Amino acid sequence: MISEVSLLVTDYFKWLKDNTILKQVKNNVVEITTPFLDRHNDHIQLYVQKKSSGYVLTDLGYVLTDLKLSGLELKSHARQKILEEILNGFGILIGESNELFVEAKKSNFPQKKHDLIQAILAVNDLFVLSTSKTFSFFIEDVERFFEKIEVRYTKNVKIEGKSKFSHKFEFIIPKSKSFKERLLRTVNRPSRQNIESLLFTFSDVLAVRDALGIVILNDENEVNEEVLTALKEYDLYAIKWSERNREENKKLLAA
Repeated sequence: MISEVSLLVTDYFKWLKDNTILKQVKNNVVEITTPFLDRHNDHIQLYVQKKSSGYVLTDLGYVLTDLKLSGLELKSHARQKILEEILNGFGILIGESNELFVEAKKSNFPQKKHDLIQAILAVNDLFVLSTSKTFSFFIEDVERFFEKIEVRYTKNVKIEGKSKFSHKFEFIIPKSKSFKERLLRTVNRPSRQNIESLLFTFSDVLAVRDALGIVILNDENEVNEEVLTALKEYDLYAIKWSERNREENKKLLAA
């Protein structure tokens, strides 16, 4: 298992390096085009500005502006709280122009870049267009379900993996008589790219932590069988949102 995870980590870093493009846009600003895709299937771009104290990494306001233009309002207290919880979990700030940004030094630049990308992916994945044609947060729906079936959980916890990168999990369910500790991630858009990133996260953390990995998939749109197969091969439990009320799923979460 250790050798398998080591190979996965190596391949993941190689994929990141081979598919990252740098472009000088100003004397002290570099544009980073990452291999990660947003919900429009466009590559996520970051901008790095050199400062006397180090570096500032930012999305220049793209993510929050895009969500607003798509009709998602973040004005309510509940939604502002969820947004703040997500960003605080990654140590990301919001600037005056709604940009997501983080300050970094040379020593922690890789981790800060990783945190900003993961925060952008998480915020970009916040909502789903429901059958009633109104926007709602998928993670809100999951949390309401947890409350309904009395799941004991801690929200938004960062855990360091074998690679020394820290990864955030939306929910952690403590160990019980029936199950080991359970680490949970929700996936609103179960695309191949999202799952590949998720596999790295779980493999990296579970290599050094005795826990179960659970993924809750929003299957409002059909979930590709390839996604389910990949999760199963890495010994992760996949729960389709439409099947959340199955007794075995509720037991896995609440027991």
